[in-house]
Amino acid sequence: MQRFSDDITSAECSESLTITFGQRSSFEQARRSWDWVNQQPSRSFVLVSDPFFCGTGNDREPWLVVRTAADASRLVIHLEATKKEWSEVTYKYKIDFGAVGTSPDALKKRLIPISKDESFKVPLEMPFPPSLFSFRRGDDKNYVDFQLNCVDCGLTGMLLFEGHIHGAILPLSLDRFEITMKPVDVKAALNLEFLLSGSYKPDLHKDFDLFGIPILFPWRVKGILELGPQVRLQAGFALESLEGKAKLTTGFSVAVPENSILGLDLTHLNPADSDKLVIFEGWEPTFETKEPTLDARVTATLKTYLQISPAFDFVVFGQRGVTAGFPFKFLDLHMTMTAGHGKTTQRLQVAV
Repeated sequence: MQRFSDDITSAECSESLTITFGQRSSFEQARRSWDWVNQQPSRSFVLVSDPFFCGTGNDREPWLVVRTAADASRLVIHLEATKKEWSEVTYKYKIDFGAVGTSPDALKKRLIPISKDESFKVPLEMPFPPSLFSFRRGDDKNYVDFQLNCVDCGLTGMLLFEGHIHGAILPLSLDRFEITMKPVDVKAALNLEFLLSGSYKPDLHKDFDLFGIPILFPWRVKGILELGPQVRLQAGFALESLEGKAKLTTGFSVAVPENSILGLDLTHLNPADSDKLVIFEGWEPTFETKEPTLDARVTATLKTYLQISPAFDFVVFGQRGVTAGFPFKFLDLHMTMTAGHGKTTQRLQVAV
C-alpha cells in the first residue's frame, strides 16, 4: 500500500479496504496490479497496510485480499479483504528498508514486500557542547588533569541506512540479513582547545560517550521486525607520559567522501568471524587544518579521537535480538609536545 501512499487521498480499513486515489495514473497502476486476484477464484494476495491510513502507531498490518472492484469515475478501489496476523498469511518474508524498491513478483511469490525510506535518513545536524570532556586522576605528586573544549563545533549532513532481511516462517529461517550505511554531505567543524597539566608516568586510556541522536519513533512491522536506530558521538584519549602544563589550540574542517559505504552481514553472525563480515570502502575524510598554537612548558605524548558510532537494535519475529554498530573515527590526533627554557618546540601529527 505504501507504494501508492503519495497518491492516496483516503482509505477505510474496517471489515474490508476501500482506497481512494488522487491521481488517475496511480489508480490505473494499482487496478492493474491488484486485478490479478480476480482472474481465478482460488487466488489471493497479501496487502501490507500503510500506518498513516490504517493501523495504530507505526504498525504495518497484513490484509488477505480475495477480490477487488474498481470505480474509475471516483478513482476508488474496493478490496474484499480480511486483516490477519503475519504468521497466518506468509511462508516467506522479504523486508527492504532505505533507498530500495519493492519486488515486482512479490504478490505471486507470497512474500512480504515492505519498504521504508525517510525514517532511515538519520540527520546529524547538531552543535557540540563547549566542553567535550574533562578528566582528572592521581594525587598531588602523580596526577593528570586533561580537558578538551570545542568552540563553535558541530556536525552537518546525514547518514543513509539500507537493509535487506529475507527469510521464512515455516520453517523459521534467516536467509539474508544485511545492513549498509552511506554518508550524505557529512561534515564537521572542529575548533579544539586542549588543557593539559600534571606529572604522570603510567600509560592512561579513557573513552567517553558524549551524546546520542536517537530516532524517536523506531520503525516496526508488528510481530515481524523492530528497528531502533541511534547515533552516538564518542571521544577518547591515550596518554603515554606527561610532565608540565600546556594549552594547545587547533582547528579542522572535515568532510566525509560520499562514495563511502559501510556494511555488515548478520545472516550467519559468528563473533569470531566478525572482522570478515564488515564491508568498509572509502571513509577517508578530507580535512583542512588551522595553524596550531601551543603555550607550554611540558613534555607529553597524547592521542585523542572523535568518532561517530551509529547502531541498530533489531528484533526479527521475536526470535532474534541483535545490536549492530558501525563506529568510525573522523578525527584521530597524535601529538608529541616538548618545551625547553624560554623556547617551545612542537610536533603535531594528524591522521584521519
